[in-house]
Amino acid sequence: MNQAYKSTYMQEKMAYLAPVFAPLQERLKKAQTPEEKMAAQQALMAAQKDNGINMLSSIGCLPMLIQWPFFIALYNA
Repeated sequence: MNQAYKSTYMQEKMAYLAPVFAPLQERLKKAQTPEEKMAAQQALMAAQKDNGINMLSSIGCLPMLIQWPFFIALYNA
């Protein structure tokens, strides 16, 4: 339940901050040299950090799915 809440919250926050990230993402798409791409990526990551966006917090049920085979193996053992 908590993962679903975090995922929904992060999606709403990203939609709200879309005008902030749109120019940075466009800059990243237009970058041609590796230096330009790295600078654009760092600017995007800094904007995400300043606005409290964490892409890993909204992974969803992936951690549970990764653990599932281990629980099945322990149950069978």
